[in-house]
Amino acid sequence: MFCHKCKCCMPTWWSGFFALALVGHLLRLLFRAQVHIGQWAVPMRVSIGVVIVAGALSLILCKKGCSSCTCASTTNTGQRS
Repeated sequence: MFCHKCKCCMPTWWSGFFALALVGHLLRLLFRAQVHIGQWAVPMRVSIGVVIVAGALSLILCKKGCSSCTCASTTNTGQRS
């Protein structure tokens, strides 16, 4: 179980946000959806870059968070609510 107050769990939370970006852009690539921002048509290579960068960041942050987190194994004895 991950908490939201422990500093060691924050990389794991952030990895989830990058994973959402990864999934969104991966779906765009799979369905070949066109995206326009104003008059500008966003090229597919932007999504390829986001998939690579967001995927790498998600993996790195998840690995860092999972390896350094100790709050999930601690008990609530002696802690204030």
